[in-house]
Amino acid sequence: MRNESSTTADQQPDHRPTLRVLEVLEVLAQHPEGSTLTDLSQAAGISKSTMVPILRTMERHNFIAMDPVDKSYTVGIKAFSVGSSFVEKVPVVAMLRAEMERVVSVCQETCQLGVLDGPDVLYIAKVDSTQSIRLISSIGKRIPAYCTALGKALLSEMPAEAIAELFPEPLNAFTSHTLGSVDEVVSRIAAQRETGIFRENEESSENVICFSVPLRRANKIVAAVSISVLKFRLTAEKEREVIECLNSLRENAERLLETYPESSSLILS
Repeated sequence: MRNESSTTADQQPDHRPTLRVLEVLEVLAQHPEGSTLTDLSQAAGISKSTMVPILRTMERHNFIAMDPVDKSYTVGIKAFSVGSSFVEKVPVVAMLRAEMERVVSVCQETCQLGVLDGPDVLYIAKVDSTQSIRLISSIGKRIPAYCTALGKALLSEMPAEAIAELFPEPLNAFTSHTLGSVDEVVSRIAAQRETGIFRENEESSENVICFSVPLRRANKIVAAVSISVLKFRLTAEKEREVIECLNSLRENAERLLETYPESSSLILS
């Protein structure tokens, strides 16, 4: 969470009431299954008595929602609407999405775009597979970078020491295939760096294999794209097709990124 003593670029302290609202949204974004008043109070370091009026106001204005049965809170429709409008109106994301739609029309598998936000991959765009059985994912979700193909691509040029600082051990295991240590993560990234294609083998979701490539702008990795395939559909021919699609997507996407003003204040800048 944010440190309440942090300051902005002009050294003005953060406005604490506003900061608390943002902290609630950040906690709920990281826990889509829902968080109780106690959970939110502990995660944000705010007393329950202070938290209650914040939650009531946010719920009244539909920025959060409360389940009447278990009294847990989730992100509300208004917060979703605000976040969605941002992604839709960022020109560079719209351009990349068009490229993603092109490759999905070829490989018929789900394509996702993500950026690194601290230790997590933040998913900012996706194009769903047209297959009747496919990966279910959502824009705005976060997954630790160590267990995703997107994450490996985004971390691929980071020093081992910096990766270790992002992920205190023990690493949380999402499946029986999740890598168990930072050393394993670093080793896997190094091995996959040789091919330029980063892979996840059921590490965040059982029966899902993902392939990813980083996207560079001005020789710096700013995002990554992935294609996810259900394990039962992954033949050698399908893998070749997916890799060809990713390489084509990377080439076109990086050309688009280089045409976009470098001074723009965007998540991909």
